[in-house]
Amino acid sequence: MAEGVAFGKQVQIPLLSDFAIYGRFLICLPLLILTEAFIDPALNRAVCNFVNSGLIRESEMSDLHLDLERTARLRDSTLPELVLFLLA
Repeated sequence: MAEGVAFGKQVQIPLLSDFAIYGRFLICLPLLILTEAFIDPALNRAVCNFVNSGLIRESEMSDLHLDLERTARLRDSTLPELVLFLLA
């Protein structure tokens, strides 16, 4: 809007009149949400493979569990979601 490309005659197809953008958004956003159902189990299998393959020593297992818990807390935190919502 600040550059004058959202509407008006400064550009051939103003941003707010470009229906291709709306189509991509309405297709891609649900796809991104649906892929979470596939990515989470794949990440869980990858972590299990790390543990079962012997890449992580028994002495490092407590560190792994702490890192996984910390990552889960960050993932489920409302602050990043709130910041992203405000930015959007």
